[in-house]
Amino acid sequence: MKLDYDALMVKAQKTNRDRDASDRTSGNGAPADHGMRALFNTAITAVEAGIKRANWDAVAEGLVMLHEVQDKTLILGSLDIKHDPPKGKA
Repeated sequence: MKLDYDALMVKAQKTNRDRDASDRTSGNGAPADHGMRALFNTAITAVEAGIKRANWDAVAEGLVMLHEVQDKTLILGSLDIKHDPPKGKA
């Protein structure tokens, strides 16, 4: 089975944006709203779930989040907890 990587990643970006908006509307906040570690942990969970279920959409959604973590760490310098927002301030 040949995958269209670019199309898969575009779909994953849209899915993540839609899910983040839904999470924020419901008052839960998106993973990134809870700090870098929460975003990183959610990304890993998505990749693991996708691999376990052979679900390329989930793997791509996790990869999009990992790219977001990577982009933020280039700015912040690390995944150090000091970069996470204080609890209740997300």
